[in-house]
Amino acid sequence: MIRPVRILQLEEVEPRVLSMARAIAFEAGVSSNLSGAVHCEAYPSHSTSQFRADVLLTDCVSDVKHANQLSLVLTSRDLYVPSLSYVFGIAMRNLNACIVSCFRLGGNTEVFGARLAKEIIHEVGHLNGLRHCQDSSCVMSFSNTVAAVDRKKPKFCLRCTNEISSFPYDRDAGNVLVVQNASGFSNQLAQRGAYSSRPSPASTPPRVSD
Repeated sequence: MIRPVRILQLEEVEPRVLSMARAIAFEAGVSSNLSGAVHCEAYPSHSTSQFRADVLLTDCVSDVKHANQLSLVLTSRDLYVPSLSYVFGIAMRNLNACIVSCFRLGGNTEVFGARLAKEIIHEVGHLNGLRHCQDSSCVMSFSNTVAAVDRKKPKFCLRCTNEISSFPYDRDAGNVLVVQNASGFSNQLAQRGAYSSRPSPASTPPRVSD
C-alpha cells in the first residue's frame, strides 16, 4: 500500500491543474491532501537563478515534517542539484519528503496536469522505496526531457506495484537523495556521481541514489 502524501505549496499551482493532477495520481494509488502553503528562506544560485533542490526541500519541511507522514512540496522555481544541470524533482527519504518543480512542465491545463501527476506519482514512488524502472512506459522510468515525461504512463508497472507491496518503508532510509529527470545525464552517470560543467558548491554533494 502506498502511503498518502500531504501537498504543501511553496508557490500556488493553478487550482484546475492541481485538481487534475491529484485525480490522476489517485487513480495510480497515490492519495493526497492539500495542507496549505509553506515558506522557506533558501536563495538561488548567483550564477543561474536556479534553486538547489535538496537545500530548498530541507528548508521547506524542517519545521513541519512528521515521522510517519509523507510531504510533497510543489514549486514553480527551477531546481538543480550539484551534479546535475536541472531536475524536475527529488525525494529525500530521510525527511519523508519530496519536491516537484512545475517550472519545465507547463502547457495547457490537460497537458500540465498530466505531467504534474506523473512527477507526483514518481516522487511518491521513491519515498515508498522504488528505484527507477527499466520499463519506459512505467511512471518510475527515468526521464531526462519533458518529451520523455509525456511518453510514459501515469501509473506503476506490475513489477513496481509488486515491489511496493514487498518491502518495508525504511528500505535504504538515511541521507539518501533520489534524483528524477536530470538534464543530459543517464541513470548510470547520475549513480556514479558524474558532474556537469556547472561549478559545484564547496560542500560535499549528497549521495545520489538511482
